[in-house]
Amino acid sequence: ADAVTAAAPAPRHQPFVSLLVPAHDEEAVIARSVAAMLALDYPAFEVIVIDDGSRDGTLAALAPLAADERLRVVRKDTNEGKAMAMNDALPLARGEILLALDADAEPDRQLLRWIVPHFDSPRVAAVTGNPRVANTTTFLARLQSVEFSSIISLLRRAQRIWGRIVTVSGVVAALRKSAVADVGGFSPNMPTEDIELTWKLQKRHYDVRYEPRAICWMTV
Repeated sequence: ADAVTAAAPAPRHQPFVSLLVPAHDEEAVIARSVAAMLALDYPAFEVIVIDDGSRDGTLAALAPLAADERLRVVRKDTNEGKAMAMNDALPLARGEILLALDADAEPDRQLLRWIVPHFDSPRVAAVTGNPRVANTTTFLARLQSVEFSSIISLLRRAQRIWGRIVTVSGVVAALRKSAVADVGGFSPNMPTEDIELTWKLQKRHYDVRYEPRAICWMTV
């Protein structure tokens, strides 16, 4: 297993990072997830939640966190899917690095300190983190925990040695905003927008990396 240490390196450069969090009917998890995002150990970031036409109490759940000026909420009246939510948020993001997170994702406090240094290399366009399952009380959840902690992690380690990461994680992925714009953003007509974006970046000869120490917990 990958251990998270307290000695994550301080990036030589600390560029502003925009966390993009598309959310559709996430009342049960959104407040806890966003609170974890706001607790990241990094000096310059914002959290943009894109409420993608939610019909539950997603917005109300975020109200207790509204006083934090780093939190911004984009309200969409119509649900158009994750890719469109991300595309709609791109022009609003102030960061040169984007961190795409699922609405149930709770990043480890050191996550950005492990991921950001990769972007010192100008050809790096994406760095995928290491998603882990937080809840393992059901049999299905335990199966998914095994999948993420062993099979997917092993695949990405092998791909890293081979020299090419096939796909970034839809749960947690850092992206260079200029590179995302260069390949035309996310594709709304693709059900697996994370895989498709990775391929578009690789076709443009960008570097895509995997950082196993950038751990992010999720609810399955």
